[in-house]
Parts: sequence; C-alpha cells; structure tokens
Amino acid sequence: MPRPGLLIITALITSQSPQLLAAESDTVGFWKKLHWLEKHQLPQAQADALPSFCSGDYMAPPPVDRQTGVLEIESDSGEYAESGIAQFTGRVSMMRDGNLVKGESATYDPKSGEVVFQQDIQFISPDISMLAERLNYNAGNGAAVLQGSYYTVPQSHIRGQADSIELAEDQSLTLNNASYTYCEPGSDLWDLKASELYLNEPQGYGEAYHARLRIKQVPILYLPYYRFPISEDRLTGFLNPEISIGARSAKGDISDTDIFINELALPFYFNIAPNYDDTFTPRYVREHGVILENQFRYLNGLGFGQLDVSYLNDDEANGLAENDVNHRENSERWSRAWQHQLQLSQSWQYRVNYQEVSDVYFDNDFSRSGVINRDSYLKQNTELEFNNGDIQFLTRAEQYQTIDENISDANKPYYRLPQLRVSNLSIAQDNRLHWHYEAEATSFSRDNDDLSGINKIEGQRIHGQLEISYPWRNSYSFVEPQISLMSTYYELSNIDESLVSQGFDTEQTRQLYSAQVDAGLFFERQLNWFDSSYTQTLEPRIMLAYTPYEEQQYIPLFDTTATSFSYSQLFSADRFTGYDRIGDTQQISLGLTTRFLNGQGSEVFRASIGQIHYLDDRTIALATGSELSSDEQNNSSSLAGEVAWTFRDYWRTKLDVQYKANADKGEEPFEKASWQLNYQEPDSWLFDMNFSHVEATKQKQVGLAFFAPVTDSFAFYGQRKQDIYPYDSVTKDEKEANNLLNIESLVGIEYQNCCMRFQFTYEEHTQSDNQKDYQFLFQIHFKGLGILGSKSEEILSERIYGYDQRQIHDY
Repeated sequence: MPRPGLLIITALITSQSPQLLAAESDTVGFWKKLHWLEKHQLPQAQADALPSFCSGDYMAPPPVDRQTGVLEIESDSGEYAESGIAQFTGRVSMMRDGNLVKGESATYDPKSGEVVFQQDIQFISPDISMLAERLNYNAGNGAAVLQGSYYTVPQSHIRGQADSIELAEDQSLTLNNASYTYCEPGSDLWDLKASELYLNEPQGYGEAYHARLRIKQVPILYLPYYRFPISEDRLTGFLNPEISIGARSAKGDISDTDIFINELALPFYFNIAPNYDDTFTPRYVREHGVILENQFRYLNGLGFGQLDVSYLNDDEANGLAENDVNHRENSERWSRAWQHQLQLSQSWQYRVNYQEVSDVYFDNDFSRSGVINRDSYLKQNTELEFNNGDIQFLTRAEQYQTIDENISDANKPYYRLPQLRVSNLSIAQDNRLHWHYEAEATSFSRDNDDLSGINKIEGQRIHGQLEISYPWRNSYSFVEPQISLMSTYYELSNIDESLVSQGFDTEQTRQLYSAQVDAGLFFERQLNWFDSSYTQTLEPRIMLAYTPYEEQQYIPLFDTTATSFSYSQLFSADRFTGYDRIGDTQQISLGLTTRFLNGQGSEVFRASIGQIHYLDDRTIALATGSELSSDEQNNSSSLAGEVAWTFRDYWRTKLDVQYKANADKGEEPFEKASWQLNYQEPDSWLFDMNFSHVEATKQKQVGLAFFAPVTDSFAFYGQRKQDIYPYDSVTKDEKEANNLLNIESLVGIEYQNCCMRFQFTYEEHTQSDNQKDYQFLFQIHFKGLGILGSKSEEILSERIYGYDQRQIHDY
C-alpha cells in the first residue's frame, strides 16, 4: 500500500453526462481525441508550414504538471471498500508522473498498486496518447496494458491500432496484431501491419515481426523481421530495399524491348558506435550477378573518412562470347576507395583520396542506374599541407588510373611521386607594392614499358617564380603593372641516342620573365528601364603583355596543356597551363563590359566582349617539334563574349561565344558557343534549356529539362539531350538507326500527398561503348518510413538543374 500522503482521492459530483467514444476510428473526428487538429485549428505558424495536401497536424498535449511519485484520481463519485479496493465512476481521471488516464470507471488496489480502467479510456503520456476499452495500470512503475487500443505519437506523426498495447516502465511499447502509419487520419493509403510491433520512442527505433507493408490494405512486401527508425538517430538494421525495373534494346527499337529487374539491393546498416558505422549491401545487377558492397565511415583521433569496397567473384559477362559487346575479360570485378582527412593542428592537415577499379568498364557496369560516369581518370593521392593564411606548403604523392579505353598510353597522365610546393598567400592591397612567390619540385614518372621516344622520358622538375606588382586603384580606374621572373630546371631520364641526336639532353634549364600592365576605367550612370531604376556601368579594359621567346621544344610535356579560350582568358599573358611551356607573346588585350545594378546593388545584367591583338608572331608550340597552325599565327584572336541576364524573378540566361571574325569561306565562324535559359523557383517549377557547340570536337548539342508541379500533389518532369551536329548522311543515318543522336533522356510523373510520394520514370542513356540502356524506374517514398525502389532522385539531381535544391515534405 502506498505511503500516506502519496494517494489523493477527490470525488466530484456533477450533473454532466459521461464522455463517449461516438466516432468511428476511420474518421477524422475520432483521432481528434488523440491530439489531431485540422489546419484551421493549428497555431498560424504551424499551419503555414504545412503543404496544401496536408489537412492538419498533431499537436502534443501540454505536460501534466504533478509532483513526481504522487498518484491523483478524480471522478464524479467514488467508494472506498473495507477490503481496501477503491472504486470510481463517472469521468474518472488519474495523474501520475506526467501520465494522464481518463475513463468512465476504474478500480484501485493500494496493495498491488494496480489501477483498472474500463470503457472509453484515454491515456496521455509525454510521448504517446492512446484510446482503449480496458486498461491495467501499475501505479508503482507506470507500466500499463491496454486492450482494443488506438494510439498516436504526436511528435513523430505516427498513429495506429492494436489488439493490445503494453507500455513498459521506460515508455517503450509492445503492440500485438498492430498497425503503424504516418498517414493522416481519414487516409489509410499505406501502413505497416505486424503480428508484433515494438516502438522504443526514447531510443528512436521500432521493430516489427511478421511485417506486411500494405497499400490500401493490400500487402506489397513481407518481412519476417524489420527494424526501422522513428527518429533522426542512426539505427542498426535493414535499410529500405532498392529495386530498378529496366529495359534494353540494342537496336533502339523500343517496341521490341525486354523488360527485366535491372538492379535489386538489400542494404544493412550497422550503427557500431557514435563515431563508427558500416553499410553492407548485396546488390544484384542484371547480366553480371550479385556484387557485395561495403561502406565504412569513421571519426576518431586519427581523423575522419570513408572506406568503400565492392567485390564480384564471378561476373556472368565473362562467359559471353568474346565478340559480344557485353563480354568482359575479367571474371573477378572489384573496386576500392578511401577518403581520409586529419587535422593535425590549426595549420597542418593530412588528406588521402584513393580510387581504384578492376577494369575500365567497372563504373559503367555497376554505377547506380542511369547515373553516367564521365570521368576519364581515377585519382590516387595523399597530401600533407601547411596553411596558416600567409604561407602554404604542400607535399603530394599522386598517380592516376585511366578508365577511358580511348586514351592511349602516350596520353595518360604522369605520376607525381612526389611533388613539393610552397607559396605565399598574401592578398594584394590597393596602392601598395605586392609580391607573390611560388616554388615547386616534382618527380614525374609513368608506366612506359610500351612507349618509346619522347613519350618514354621521365624526370624531375624544379620551378621557381616571383611576381611583383603595384595595384593602383581609385573609384573610377585601376592600373596594375606586374613583372614575373621564372626559372625552371629539368633532370631527365630515358634519353636514348635517337633523342640525343634530335637535341635532347638529360638536363634542361630555362629562365624567363614576363611583364604586363592591366588597366581599366569605370563609368556609371543612373537610368530607368521598364519603370525600374538601375545603375549602368561601362568598363573598358586594356592589358599589354610581353613575354620573350626562349627555346623549349626539348622539354617534355609532363603536366602542361593549352588553356581553354574564353573572355576571362583574354587578360592572361600565358596560353598554357603548367610549367613545361611558357608562351612567347607581344599582345594587347581589349575588353568592354557593361553592367546593370538594381537598387540593392545586385547585378541583373552583364555583357562583355573582347579580343587579343598580337604585335608579333608567336613561336612556342605545345607539342615538341610542331609549329603553330595558321589560326594560331593570326594577328588577332577570335572575339570572345559573354552575357548574363536575370530578366525576371527566378529567370536567368547566360551566353558564352567564341567567334572567328576572319573565318575562311565555308568555315564555321562560331568556334565555341554555349547558352542556357533557366527558371528556378524555390520548391516549385524548374526549367532549363541549353545549347553547346565546340567545332574542334564536332560537338553540337541541345538540351531541355523541366520539373513541373502542376499542383502541390502532381508533377511532371522530363529531360533530353540531343546531338544536332550536321554529320554527313551516312554517319547520321547510322546514328539514327541506333538511336545515338538521343544522348540521354527521361520522362516521368510524380504524385504525393501528406504520407506518400510516388515517382515513375522512363530513362535512357548512351554508354561509353555506344550501347543504349532503357529502363523504367519506380520509386515509392513512404513518408516517415523510407524509400522503396530505384534511386531516381540521383538521376533527376544530375539531369535537371536545380532539382537537388528541392525541399520535399517528410517526417
């Protein structure tokens, strides 16, 4: 029997009739007893945060403010029998340790501490609220058993029902023959039905035994055991399976396409410790078999990082005929990757980035469906860096794995084993002398067993550079003279007699300087445009640069390429990247920019045009022994221009053009062009149209992508990239016959409401071997529970500009 003073019984006699459960459980009114409120009943801020397809939300009840350990029972009438049993009838309520129980009748046994409620029972605790026909409550430890129960977990937006519910002392629940859903009252679109359901709200997880995932009470998935999160905390257990329904037609005839299960993955997550976790995923990939994937993440005193490995013991594609395009030489396929970062101190940092695959086809064969790998190399490097804001010191060991079979051995990148680099990081300040230095020592090597001549050369390079400038600037102009002093030393190996006869030597030195003056003016005026006030600027710019000629044809190309010409490149004196070539030049660069700034100072329009004029012929060519082409010997460069315009809210367009004014008759004057028109409204409509053209590589493509939420619930989306280059008739007919002019495309529909989101997508893309892949992607997002099906989100984020910033309603 409780100690005196811990039991307070108050009998309140009124004339009001008892409260009855008059509503059925499938109506909204029934769930209002369990803290469901319609949108107009919610606080304004909570209602405004809901999308239009949600009709309301749960609102957690206010806490029961009672002294810990004190049991209080109130009713319309009460009797205390000689046996010690107390009986209460009429609007009975019991309060204990933040728990509130209401019912029409109850008995209390002080000896056992058991309270039994019957008829129209309402149980309210800090984490869960329930309705039941009978309740057995232990006043000693707060445990309870409810029969014929309905429940909600307001903070997690969960509701359900069960034949019986057992509430443990730790506030965890065991539900028998129970259901569980995030759907709103009145909607039974999906639920999780289980013979036994365990919900541990304090620790944020649930367990289901003999679980059936149902849509409209029709089972679609059976799991003998399923562990799932009911909070943001990490949880050991199976993650949602991923399934992709695919289709393929090698000849592009969609009407004669085979439909199949393309991928099926069953990931299992291990929450090892707060700073360690692991995900193991067996994944079936059609035409290859089951590949085992594992991802391990860590955070400890040695830093943080991620280790990814995958392995397939016997690839089915290895058994195909050798003349089959899907045949693979390797039966054993694998990949491994390691990213690591360690902050040794405020200024010192250590990094590792290592990626390797068994063969060049691995990424295309085993990447997630529809996500195309466009990399040619996999980086394998380790770096140690010191950076205190004034000085940077970097030491690096780096090599690459080439995964593009079209790249020859001679064009594969050199390894840098190792590279040391030091430079100062001071920022130039106006009207003050500024100097910048950098020094680098690198050892270059690569697999050269099958190479000869200049391609076989390896060596070490030491380069030092000092730049001195004086940026003079005021409100309407700037002038910045600069001089650069450069010295480079090479020690080369694998110089055979043939190379010696051509003039190569084991040692090469080069000393050069470069001088330039960059200057510009700023003019501005106020104007009205379409009833809006703007500040327009006019910014002419000129740069004079001189770099003398020095012989460099006996220096191999370790890491140097020609720069990509653009408007910004107009004002750079060097036309090469890297240190193996320093281009000679006597040039005048002219540019003109105008901007329109709104009242807030934001740029709404910018247009620039410019050109380089050469005062003397250039001599230094990129490749050893080659000469500059006639185009490179012109007295002026192509015209380079760019336009960027935000012409309305959420609308913007951008244009970049490289135009050859002195093109020969029949020659395409537009050497490069790219254009984009984009509309991006936050969490709403997305539209993107683009065009790209590179004449040197015979590339001319047009793209279109959109995401159109015609209502809050329904959305349509699509994307297509088309090859529009004017091929000859034979080539064009061949590409059309194999559907290769359509580089990639997709179309789909999305439907969502407050508890579910469904996407159906048709997608096709061209692989690196010019084979077409066609697939249907199904994704069902059970809000609050997880995603079942293919990861179409990854494809949409890659293909539709702005989709990755979309905010999706979830619990």
